Amino acid sequence: MPLIAHVYDLPEKILAMGYSTPLYQEAYTATPRQYCQKNIDPWDLDKFQKAAKALNLSGVHMPYWCDWIYACPSVFLRGEILHTCFKFFTDHPLKWVKESVGAYELDTCFIIQHNQVGTCHFMKGIMHVKQMMGHGYRDIECTIVASIAGAISPRFICAIRGLIDFIHLTQNPVHSPQSLQAMTQALLDFHSFKDASVTAEARKGKNSIKEDFFIPR
Repeated sequence: MPLIAHVYDLPEKILAMGYSTPLYQEAYTATPRQYCQKNIDPWDLDKFQKAAKALNLSGVHMPYWCDWIYACPSVFLRGEILHTCFKFFTDHPLKWVKESVGAYELDTCFIIQHNQVGTCHFMKGIMHVKQMMGHGYRDIECTIVASIAGAISPRFICAIRGLIDFIHLTQNPVHSPQSLQAMTQALLDFHSFKDASVTAEARKGKNSIKEDFFIPR
């Protein structure tokens, strides 16, 4: 029986992959099994652990799926919409918008929207909300572009629009070459305009403005 999917949170994903810290995707350059191929004896614990630590590996050279036929982390570690897309949007792009527009004005944009059947109405705004259901996240994404139009630069809006298009396209029940191309184009749109968020100083760390997009998710 093949291993089709493993439902996980971020710490469990790190553990299953054999890494010790949540690295950025481009930093995943080695696996524990590659160490064995380089003739580093995993039972020589001191040597193996030092080598593993150098590339942020946990030192587990035989993960539970290593002998499972057809098992590949790129296949069974599947993302899910709520955290991979919706929570990502509120934790990062929505915060960039807040920094540029201002929390009060952003809340006001949602408070004054008319009530619609089947759509969440945020009578107290959105910035105070720490956690909500998936449909709440979805309704914010559906209205955010229209809500901030004119408040931030057009390039910044295009970047946010590209991410939202990508999030919506990921929810297709079945994908085709055309839908995958549309997803690729949405991401390209984001990358083409994301510099506007840096120019607006919207990405802030604990102590300074951030100019990179290294997001450990």
